[in-house]
Amino acid sequence: MRIDRDRARLALLLPALTGIGLLAGGLMLLPKEREILPAVRRAQPVPFSTARSSMPAPASPVLPPAHPSITAQIATADAATLAALTTRLIAEGQPVSTLQVAYDLVAAKRPAVALDYLAARPDGATAATWRLRIDLLHRTGRAANAAALVARAVEKRGALPAADIVAAAYAIDRPDLVIVAAANHVIPPPDTALALDLARRADKAGRRDLIALLDTATTANWRAADPWLAIRVAARSKDTAAGLRAAGYLPVEQRQAAREAILTEAGDRAGLRSELLAHAAGSGAPLEQIAERLVAAGYRGDATAVLRRAAAGLAPTAPAAQRLLYLMGPRPGSDDLAWLKQQSVQGSATRQRSWLACYAERDQPGAALAFLSRHPLADETDVMLIRLSLARTAGNDAAGRTVLTALLDGRALSPDQVRAVSAARPRGSIRHRRRRSRNAASLAGSPGRVISSTSPGWRGTRAMRRPRYNGSTRISRPPRPICPRCA
Repeated sequence: MRIDRDRARLALLLPALTGIGLLAGGLMLLPKEREILPAVRRAQPVPFSTARSSMPAPASPVLPPAHPSITAQIATADAATLAALTTRLIAEGQPVSTLQVAYDLVAAKRPAVALDYLAARPDGATAATWRLRIDLLHRTGRAANAAALVARAVEKRGALPAADIVAAAYAIDRPDLVIVAAANHVIPPPDTALALDLARRADKAGRRDLIALLDTATTANWRAADPWLAIRVAARSKDTAAGLRAAGYLPVEQRQAAREAILTEAGDRAGLRSELLAHAAGSGAPLEQIAERLVAAGYRGDATAVLRRAAAGLAPTAPAAQRLLYLMGPRPGSDDLAWLKQQSVQGSATRQRSWLACYAERDQPGAALAFLSRHPLADETDVMLIRLSLARTAGNDAAGRTVLTALLDGRALSPDQVRAVSAARPRGSIRHRRRRSRNAASLAGSPGRVISSTSPGWRGTRAMRRPRYNGSTRISRPPRPICPRCA
């Protein structure tokens, strides 16, 4: 009994111990924090570094510590008091400057007092404090005054650093003043990065005049950096040539579609036609797609010419050939007919027969009959059936009889071919000739005599075959004559 209890206890403990062991092994295999952190750092996206201008950033002044007398009153004194204290300390030879006190006021979050302080100081309107004054005007909500100050600075070249002018114009959200400054040679010509940003902002604001002014102020090729922006600018200016030049900066796979879109939007149908034909002339061009675009532009003839190149060497059942035959219509022009003739003498016999059938349906019956009669496959049964049909359509009974005689001269014909021969037999066939000769023999006995009802040829006239009436009484039909050979 004890052994049974031990076995039952083991049956319960062993699965539990096995599960605990598996859990412990799984926990040991889980990555630790020191293993996860490097992976997380590697998974962080690489920060996108935007293109920056090569123009140096405005330098922040390095100022000595504030004088204790100034520090004690920065938080409470008004602008006039601080200006008088600054004058006294400078007169005493203390290391105090107007710019230092102004920055201390900014640090104390008193921009309005700092602005008044600069206005009260004799050296508060110098080039050293210009950038700070722009910032203070902007902080105090006097944006118009700040813009006016920058606008005066960009009119003519002075002592202000170019980087300060650019930074101030961007700070008050007036990048147009940077373009004006560059046009007036107040700052150096913008580099590609700065010119691109200025062009984007001018385009967003709808200021085409600023973009034109930017082009006069710099030679930086910002269009190559953003061709789509250049295309939009050209489209708004209705400058198709500039748009096409900008499309040349696009990747190769995007250039053609962009050029076609530019010409289409400009309404230049002749230019679009030239562009499509030039594209079709290149090797490996998608001729079928180009043909469809030509059709959409209204140039059906050019589309047909392009499709002739695409369908050359193909069977008439190919998609390009089917589209070409549809565009040709039932009566194509001389160029299309010449191309069809050319296709009918190239390739295998099966391909030639197929193109011959397409040609015969589209040319004049007489011309098609003459061409098929000279074709190397003229004696084949299928071609002869086409010739027989053309002869009947053209009314050329002599040619039809010639073809019919050749067809019936011991040639094996299928039931379908026999039916085709019967439908296309010439009007002067053997059966018709026999009937005409029999009627002619009946009427040629004596000129001008009336054929009697007992004449052997009475059945040859329609009048003698009709029943006659005398009022309401039907006159019986004369008896059928007895053939002399059967009597």
